[in-house]
Amino acid sequence: MPELNRSQLSNIELILKITEDFSHDAEIDFKYSSPDKKTLVIESGHQPNFLPHAGLLKKIFMLHLCRKRANDKGRDAIALFGFSDYNLCTTKLLTQNKFPAFNKLGYERLGFKITERDVWKRFDYLMKPTEDEWERAVQKISSHYKRYPITPDTELRLTDIIETLEDCYKRAKNFSDINAFFISKISNKLALNVSFFRYSDIQRKGIFIERWNDIISDPGQYNSIYNSSIEHHHLDIPLCDTDSLPFWYHCPCGAKVQVMLNQGYATGICRICTKKHEIDLNKLKDVFKDLSPNAVARNVIFSEGMGTHIFISGTGGWLEYSKISDNISRRYGFNLPVTISWKGRDYYTGPAHEAALTELARICGIKRANILIEDITRTIKDKRKELEERAADAREKGKKNEIKKYDGDHKNISTSIDISKAIFTSTPSFIDILVSQGIKKIGESWIQTLDENNDGSVIIKDVVYDSEAFNIYKKIEGIV
Repeated sequence: MPELNRSQLSNIELILKITEDFSHDAEIDFKYSSPDKKTLVIESGHQPNFLPHAGLLKKIFMLHLCRKRANDKGRDAIALFGFSDYNLCTTKLLTQNKFPAFNKLGYERLGFKITERDVWKRFDYLMKPTEDEWERAVQKISSHYKRYPITPDTELRLTDIIETLEDCYKRAKNFSDINAFFISKISNKLALNVSFFRYSDIQRKGIFIERWNDIISDPGQYNSIYNSSIEHHHLDIPLCDTDSLPFWYHCPCGAKVQVMLNQGYATGICRICTKKHEIDLNKLKDVFKDLSPNAVARNVIFSEGMGTHIFISGTGGWLEYSKISDNISRRYGFNLPVTISWKGRDYYTGPAHEAALTELARICGIKRANILIEDITRTIKDKRKELEERAADAREKGKKNEIKKYDGDHKNISTSIDISKAIFTSTPSFIDILVSQGIKKIGESWIQTLDENNDGSVIIKDVVYDSEAFNIYKKIEGIV
């Protein structure tokens, strides 16, 4: 892999300083080690979602694992994870997430709703909830679990999570920091040796401005490569206009303004306050703190700016965007990292899963412990047939109360099955896995999963926290 040049080493030193600032703000461990030209740079990032899915934590775990494996081979490595805190608030995942629940949906949304006026604002501009709003939300999380029978260990883990959330709320100055602090603290509990930073701090410190100048010196070339890449890879991504610029301007009102090239200026109108903005691209340094790159430009700029050797990607849009950014980097002669991603399900049972299994066992007339050995589909079919026959007999005899009872029991079977399937197919907040499995079990399961031979840049491996859970999922999926 290529050695780091002077500019890249300088940028990494600056990034390490802002990771130190973040670590101080979040009160997490920080270890500083100056890189040299042979240091392996491993990088990833994500928007700071509220009580996120496991996939986000798995990216951080992979950063740690790649770093550890490099260290084990005698090579110095640095693992960096950036929070895209200036993203728009258009996704619900920034402020709420799904928790498995015994109801018709199979989940309950916990967290906060973003008001219509704030949807088109930057997340780092969004103030944190009031104390009353926060306490109500935290209490709902606690109450969500206490409605189910939980073990003392589960209750201790829940208490620790609530205390961690409370600490993050007290330390944070805005909503994005609450989430970023929480994610970094959970990563610390998992003993992941990764350094965290905010993308907004990159802009405030003027890091990578040279790479920005490389791009905006000839936007036409950049846009041409961008569009040809989309066509070449047949991507379902809109083509860009020939005069578009791959970055946003941050309006003082909190919005992000899409800008276009107009005679050496970047111009755009804010969709919230309708103010017109005009930026002199020859004075980029003066407004750099008020800009942010789009997803593709981020990949190009960060990879070259810090000399990234390995990039840990998500499995959705990131992989699509990386096809475009890779082509752009090649044409510009920029650094091109190896991209790795991990895709897979988590097979576990939490409190809501257990409640569903208990109810399923009850309506089938079997013990919960026997769900795996019983032919559930046959049992349910027989139970339905029996209820249909009893209801038919009651109709012949005109027994309205019995008809109602048997029809109700028949409907309850279908409802219970639908709820069970919904719970077992939903993608939950990582917190549900953490509450039910614990830090130690999660770490061991992830290591075991990735210790097996993994070929290719996309690792497709499910995490099975125990063999019974995997078999139960398959059993529930097979019910007809």
